[in-house]
Amino acid sequence: DSNGKIRSHKTGKTVDISNMDFRFHPGTGGFDRLSGRTQYGRNRDDVGNWFGSNNSLPGWHYALPDHYARRNPHVTYPSAKAYLQTPSAAGPVYPASRTLNRLNDYTKVNRFTSACGLTIYRDSLLGSGFTGNSFICEPVHNLIRREIVSPRGGTFRSRQPADEQGVEFFASTDNWSRPTSVRTGPDGALYVVDMYRFLIEHPQWVPADWQRKLNLREGHDKGRIYRIYPKGKKPRAVTDLTRLTTADLVSELDSPNGIRRDLVQMTLLWRNDRTAIKHLHTLFWNSRNGFARMHSLCALDGFGALTPALLEDALIDPSPAVRRHAIRLSEGLLPSTPSLLERMTRLTSDPDIGVRRQLAFSLGQADSPIAATLLGKLALTANDAPYLASAILSSANRRTSGILSQA
Repeated sequence: DSNGKIRSHKTGKTVDISNMDFRFHPGTGGFDRLSGRTQYGRNRDDVGNWFGSNNSLPGWHYALPDHYARRNPHVTYPSAKAYLQTPSAAGPVYPASRTLNRLNDYTKVNRFTSACGLTIYRDSLLGSGFTGNSFICEPVHNLIRREIVSPRGGTFRSRQPADEQGVEFFASTDNWSRPTSVRTGPDGALYVVDMYRFLIEHPQWVPADWQRKLNLREGHDKGRIYRIYPKGKKPRAVTDLTRLTTADLVSELDSPNGIRRDLVQMTLLWRNDRTAIKHLHTLFWNSRNGFARMHSLCALDGFGALTPALLEDALIDPSPAVRRHAIRLSEGLLPSTPSLLERMTRLTSDPDIGVRRQLAFSLGQADSPIAATLLGKLALTANDAPYLASAILSSANRRTSGILSQA
């Protein structure tokens, strides 16, 4: 919520992040704006879709990346935040704790008012029905909401599972229980941070007369972490990645755990052992795990070792996650490699709207008649998909305008 400008001491450049989020590159010191401001951080799924939450708004998808949208300042885009729930704000919750006198938001009893710490579960240990679910903390009401996230028109929607209607995934009878963050662990379990204290509100939102009566910091020396996993199952073993050989490290990308795959990819790039390249190629060709192939492709990009031939094969991979990232990673080669654009022709009717949406964004990096024609074909599939239409318009330029008008 801070607004303002950020200056990088490494580059000397200043970036205005008013009403935005930001990202930075720890090596170069480069800063860049990101769509959507959030108080409590953002979390992503296995493919790279980012999600956030804030107080009465329990969940949204960051559906319009700023670095694409700002290419075309002539478009009136929809909100970069696509809300997951209906209603989008202050929907009902079902606490197990007794209702206490509220210090603010008097009309919001048993409704979302403190949504935070959202995560997307990235493993299968809890059961296949939990993979890709969202978990949202609501510490004022001492609970955690679980919702099933599903695609909708280039973005997502979410709903409570049928067997959790009127109840919550986690609900404590203890009014001091304050779950504020939930995350997938590298062992596949779900980790919950319980801040555990008497008052969760910031004193700024507590009336002055109550501030004088209450011990605002009561419980400041307490707190606990829960590790949740099914009866009859054990959490996965966690290996110290720093002790693995480069070959063994690459093989860990085949893990069913998304957090572990992220850590492995980062460790490979930090280690900067280029013998990893041949092992990454082997993994890409031999793994049956689409996410492993996706990570191997992205790691090869990190090593600067992608080739047009490999990307052409990745564009027809059976996994939509691989196809999506192959499109993204092709952007820098599109102006000089017509064969990549030709291979993308079939993707204009891809069954996965996430793949088509990425194609619409990435085609804006290729100033060519072929790219214009492909954007025109995509436009014909954008009915009732406003975020796909926005991606197409973000790529529009003088060369494409005529073809888009015809479409």
